[in-house]
Amino acid sequence: DFVLSAEDNCSSDFTYTFNGPDEGFETPESTPGWIEETGCEGQVFTCPDNGNVTMLKVYTWDECNNSEVCFVELTLSGCGDGTIDGDNGRISGVVGTEYSVMVDEVNVSISSNQPEYPMSIMTDTNGEYTTEGHLYNTNYSITPYKNDDHRNGVSTLDILLIQRHILNIQPLTSPYQYISADANSDQTITAADLVDIRKIVLEIVSEFPSNTSWRFVDAAQALTTSNAFAFEEVIDILAFTTSMDNENFIANKIGDVNGSVMMNAIGSTSEVRNGKSLNVNLTGANTAEGLSVEVTSENFKDILGYQFTMNTNGLELLNVESGAIQITDDNVAVLDRNTLTMSWNSVTPVSAEDEVLFTLNFSGSNLSAVEGMNITSDATAAEAYDSDLTIMDIVVDGDDSTIEFALGQNEPNPFKTQTTIEFNLPQPAPVSLTVMDVTGKVITQVNGNYAKGLNTITLDKANLATSGVLYYQLDCGEYSATKKMIVID
Repeated sequence: DFVLSAEDNCSSDFTYTFNGPDEGFETPESTPGWIEETGCEGQVFTCPDNGNVTMLKVYTWDECNNSEVCFVELTLSGCGDGTIDGDNGRISGVVGTEYSVMVDEVNVSISSNQPEYPMSIMTDTNGEYTTEGHLYNTNYSITPYKNDDHRNGVSTLDILLIQRHILNIQPLTSPYQYISADANSDQTITAADLVDIRKIVLEIVSEFPSNTSWRFVDAAQALTTSNAFAFEEVIDILAFTTSMDNENFIANKIGDVNGSVMMNAIGSTSEVRNGKSLNVNLTGANTAEGLSVEVTSENFKDILGYQFTMNTNGLELLNVESGAIQITDDNVAVLDRNTLTMSWNSVTPVSAEDEVLFTLNFSGSNLSAVEGMNITSDATAAEAYDSDLTIMDIVVDGDDSTIEFALGQNEPNPFKTQTTIEFNLPQPAPVSLTVMDVTGKVITQVNGNYAKGLNTITLDKANLATSGVLYYQLDCGEYSATKKMIVID
């Protein structure tokens, strides 16, 4: 173990001992701990008085009992290493976003130059990981990894925010937003990132081609927007001497710059809608080429972007023509004969009330099929964004089914003193609004009977008695939706 190499003019077999001629022994077999089966001398070591490192002589013998000596250091784990009594060699920490949303099912790998390493552990629903029994005076590296559900938290609103950053209209303010915006992992934020993110939104692809769904940053690292891409994804522990409980990481969901990712049972899938609606009309007409469907809106005012899924009722899309807004093939994806997705955004707000926004051209001449068309959130969530970046529902006029139940984002958000939550009900019904912290603990609950249509509930910070990231869940019979809000001091 201690002799890297040995050479002799005639011997090729060597034996090794801790004692030799300097101690009065002329052959290796005569040394105190000689073990015939291994051809080496064994020795029992105890902790030295001066710490955990002891100096040794190691002798190498040839077949004629000639020997040479080298001096080595032996480090004994657990001797004078500075640990406190009862320390169990623990390494632990938490993994969460910059908004303190804890991330579960992160694979945390701990590596070391030891036979049983690397070892892995998954974070729990509180984003925590804990491992014990690690040897002292040994080096370790901690690396988190998670690569699933690439679409979680990613929407056209993120594309809009990144585009505004690129054009210096509204720069991103956090180094973690920079990391999330870099979808193609080239350490720059460009239009190429927008292309990758839009393909995720449209469900053209299910994964980022050049990136994982999550990237992790050593929470102790001081990052700014100027050095965001110098982030460290591994925590190195040199000469581990005592349990370490704050080996934390900041989790960054790729493509999600507005922090809408949902985690754990608290953050189970919910529709991203609010009480305001963008109303659209679908008008069909037969043409020489087939069937055209003009899309108009009576309240398309100061709109910065939208996205949706459309049920095409079995019609085959031929192409999309621009109208008041510019649409290209990059804005549309045909998932199957019944389903298409669309994602569009603009640098400046667009108003086109009662104008043809765009035209969908289909094969065939089944005009009655237009009546069965609908805008849904089956694949890409149906939502629009106004000039204030408020998220709006998209409703096809004459189809009340699309607005049966809708929970809005609280406004303002974040808030210091008071915030208002809007929600839509298809019929008068009892409603329960529950506010929870990131662990699922109930902070407050509001119950009452509410009317059909748009309703509001106002929350005061004084009644919440906490700050940071909270979740609010609206339950109404079989319907339930959850959203995130931020309370600041």
